[in-house]
Amino acid sequence: MLGYRAVAPLPAQLLFACPPLAETTWALLRNAIQEINSHNASGLSFEELYRNAYHMVVYKFGDRLYQGLVQVEREHLSGVAGRIESVGSETFLRTLKSEWEAHVKSVAMIRDILMYLDRIYVRQQGLTPVHSLGLRLWRAVVVGAPPIRERLVSLFLSEVARERRGERGDRSLLRATSQMLEDLGRDEYEAVLEEPYIAATREFYAAEGAAREQADDVPSYLKHVEARLSEEADRVHALLASFSEAKVAGALEAELVA
Repeated sequence: MLGYRAVAPLPAQLLFACPPLAETTWALLRNAIQEINSHNASGLSFEELYRNAYHMVVYKFGDRLYQGLVQVEREHLSGVAGRIESVGSETFLRTLKSEWEAHVKSVAMIRDILMYLDRIYVRQQGLTPVHSLGLRLWRAVVVGAPPIRERLVSLFLSEVARERRGERGDRSLLRATSQMLEDLGRDEYEAVLEEPYIAATREFYAAEGAAREQADDVPSYLKHVEARLSEEADRVHALLASFSEAKVAGALEAELVA
């Protein structure tokens, strides 16, 4: 819940009669949204901000409010993407996680301010609700940025490869990364992470299977396959969505058993 500093509402009659005053109200709301995105929300008044947004919707400025929100969020997320791109590989996934968590929190607060916009204007116009809009814009502007998308996949798969070689990584960080993609939509998760994961799984175990078949007798090889199946099942359960488990198991079996 937002607290403290009040933003004085404009008289509804003036809003209705004078579009420039609607722009003044939007400027107040835009500033509040920017403060929320900057983690400076403690001095904002939820009640007054809600009232300002309510007046804009009631007096037919819902489109200005909605389109203004889209613009402000795109600008903010462009800055977020730049910060994420600028960090080194050792902190990239952790920075991505931190920025994502901050964004989710901010979007929830913005949704509270714009609840009436969601309930009336967004529903009437068949638009994307404010919370879903925040996720969609993150998907487009942040995860959709090629440098971020490519590094996300590369670093995730590198950590998995390290695990397969017997090293221990940060599973909670990897799971947070895959959960973020799930939250952005199953299609996004599958395209960005699941498909490359399965391809990397096939490549790794095709090479390992060929080498072990040459070096091991049949009982030893089968014992190795059983151990790998168990390890990979545990790994997928810890790192990926539940619906990925059967797909990864099938890829693994195709390379080691078939």
